[in-house]
Amino acid sequence: MANALSQRAKLGIGLGAAAVVAAALFASHPFGPRVPTTPDEVAALMSDSPMAARMLPAFKQTFPDEYNRMMMSEIGYMKARMPADQVRAATFKQMQGFVAGHVTDVARAPDAALLALARARGALLNGADETLCARTVAGSLTAAENPSAVAQPLIADAAAANFRAARAGMDSPTQRPTAPSPADSQALASRLRAHGLTDAQLGLLAGGTLPTAAPADQCTVGRAIFAALADLPPPQAARIMAVMAKAG
Repeated sequence: MANALSQRAKLGIGLGAAAVVAAALFASHPFGPRVPTTPDEVAALMSDSPMAARMLPAFKQTFPDEYNRMMMSEIGYMKARMPADQVRAATFKQMQGFVAGHVTDVARAPDAALLALARARGALLNGADETLCARTVAGSLTAAENPSAVAQPLIADAAAANFRAARAGMDSPTQRPTAPSPADSQALASRLRAHGLTDAQLGLLAGGTLPTAAPADQCTVGRAIFAALADLPPPQAARIMAVMAKAG
């Protein structure tokens, strides 16, 4: 099956990771006697979290205005003494909407930023358990996710890489074909087979049905894709990554 990648192909590239991290961070701290008044004070409450240390600086550096808006939202939740599950849901929705608005920017990122995102996503899938791996691939992560201690830094790194790619795509947009070329699709298919995928699993990707596949297949295909991208010449891998990023 040469056409291993189509415009219908869906692979959860970035919508969920940042939202999961933000939701977990903002819902996890206890309310103290004094409500913070600045974004930096909110960040200080989370300073002991490995997820915060990996994601928040990248978020602040690449999108300072949105970072400040999200932190001020958190201050509002604290003033209202909003229950943790409601904080989690509201923060997830806010971050997911922000990231969704930059899908095209991620797809336009220069090669280096896209390949850094690919490496971070691959590391996350390889380090996550099957459930988190499958939901990440399917783009079906929710506000209720509770990443393991092993997965927490990996999902935060993936979120940070997504922020950097989006910013790079805004600052230095790279134009690429909107559909995979036959040569790129054939090269990907060859490497996916080398990493053990069957024709049936390749069909899930080519047909755009991976999001509804069995979790084991979702995870297996997702891990193989990022392993395959690492095998390909960087410009080719970036073209394929851009197609997947734009598809969501």
